[in-house]
Amino acid sequence: RVRPYAGEQWWVFGLLAALLVVLVAAAAMLQAHRDLGAGILPARLGRASASPRLRSPVALAWRLHRGLLYGWVAGFAVIGAITGAASRSVDSLVEGSPQLRDYLERLGGTASLTDAYLATSVGMVALAAGAYAIQATLRLRAEETSLRAEPVLATAVSRWRWMTSHLVFAAVGP
Repeated sequence: RVRPYAGEQWWVFGLLAALLVVLVAAAAMLQAHRDLGAGILPARLGRASASPRLRSPVALAWRLHRGLLYGWVAGFAVIGAITGAASRSVDSLVEGSPQLRDYLERLGGTASLTDAYLATSVGMVALAAGAYAIQATLRLRAEETSLRAEPVLATAVSRWRWMTSHLVFAAVGP
């Protein structure tokens, strides 16, 4: 909209300057009404006792891992749908590329190129499932380094029980 070098329209920069003034004024108002070290919204007190869904280490691990697990499952479902849809046209795809034919034959044999394609795809998905297992295992380290494990370990939960609850998802998830 500025149109440099031909019919300049400098008023466009005025809109940006006005937006800057409004945002700086809003930030100054928020800063004036906020306590040092606190958020803009007041803190809310939680319940005195945990819900039954959080009363065991496995339940807490489920709550921490469920978003990650749902995301990976959704990704695998999309990859599976795409791979399944593409498997119908593998033979016609390979006809135009002798290099791809040779690659698939080396990976899965010459019996059926569709089977070779599916075997290769499943191998790639298995590698991704391994990546999920690594990510779920690293959740333990993230919980410890961010000091969120300390309140759990300060209760009657042993370190082995806490660790096992997380490793269940790293083993069963893939």
